[in-house]
Amino acid sequence: MTEDHPCWVGGDRRYQNLGSQLPRGESLKQCQARILPYWQEAVLPAVRQGKRVLVAAHNNVIRCLAKHIDGIADDDLDELEIPTGTPLVS
Repeated sequence: MTEDHPCWVGGDRRYQNLGSQLPRGESLKQCQARILPYWQEAVLPAVRQGKRVLVAAHNNVIRCLAKHIDGIADDDLDELEIPTGTPLVS
């Protein structure tokens, strides 16, 4: 994200000391590294126990989970449409 983007928070006093550590966005790879451990440690065990699990998340998180669960190749990921406000049931 560039500094002239309307959502840029780099000028916010809460983040003024972060300097180059202030994230400018999150790649799909970074998103996977962040959410897959939680999937493995919390969600998947519950599913395996037969529990019903609801995952409500941002588009990229759902995209990462679908890529992981369905084994979608990187080249095919652009074709994956995640509907807004429409449940995906597996």
